[in-house]
Amino acid sequence: MSMLTSTYLLSPRKHYFYMRHRDGAALPSCVDLRPRPASRYAILVVHVGKHDGFFISALKMSVRLHLYVQTIRQETDFVLDMVRAVPPRVTDTDVLSALRAGYDQVCHSRPMHGSIYGGYYNRWVIFNMTQYDSILYLDSDIMPVNDVSDLIVNGTLALQSAGKHLMWAREIEANWFNSGVMLVLPDPAISNELMGLLNQLLASGYIHYVENDRKGINPKDQAFMNQVFHARKGNALRMSEKYNACLHEQTVASEDVLRYAHLIHFTGGKPWEQSTCYWKEHHRKICDLWLATPTVLSRDFLDAKQLH
Repeated sequence: MSMLTSTYLLSPRKHYFYMRHRDGAALPSCVDLRPRPASRYAILVVHVGKHDGFFISALKMSVRLHLYVQTIRQETDFVLDMVRAVPPRVTDTDVLSALRAGYDQVCHSRPMHGSIYGGYYNRWVIFNMTQYDSILYLDSDIMPVNDVSDLIVNGTLALQSAGKHLMWAREIEANWFNSGVMLVLPDPAISNELMGLLNQLLASGYIHYVENDRKGINPKDQAFMNQVFHARKGNALRMSEKYNACLHEQTVASEDVLRYAHLIHFTGGKPWEQSTCYWKEHHRKICDLWLATPTVLSRDFLDAKQLH
């Protein structure tokens, strides 16, 4: 008997697919899920299960994304990957919450190379998702506030024309890109290159790969991806920072950020940790907007169009 069972949840609009954990078997990552026939694009949101706030934020993000991809919604799969080490399962409550928030597919994957690395390396699965023309990867601590359809459609065309596989946004205060927002053209060869680089460092014992961020040395995938794409000129294209507006870098008032940004990234203080989100008074409206966003998609919310 198979160690995995499949649960199909049907609605008039979608065919949902969910692999349920049983008997301690490791679940496949999102690459193994089935896209809807009309899908050309995917938006992959990765929730690393270290705090319930990240899951809540992932639900709110899906709800808001429905406001900002309406022109290509029928061509786009919303995929949530819940990366969790302990316990190694996604509950039915988790799945139903994600589906009510508007996700088309829900899956679970364990952290690569053990829980010591968190879920960061699981971002590499996007390069193997060859059933899509492109994938917009988003960390779960991001809030959409303006249209992202143009980034997906025209960004995909730009990458295809240039023969590149990654579009990224630079962190304003740093000389590297932030991997929290990436537009990717799938290519398994790139995933293999990333894994090869990691395995070389594991074999050499030099696992504390220097990321050179403000926190010191961290063995995260952002460092490896910068090594492969940023350090080698010409391997990727840049997107506007408005698609990865890191809140800790913003020095202007909320109103100005909301006019400029399309995706706000809660780097630094998280909105579910109100004391850290509100410590900059001029960002209060952004924190309030996140709190006011529901976790369940509804017609009333879409029709109200209370975006800002």
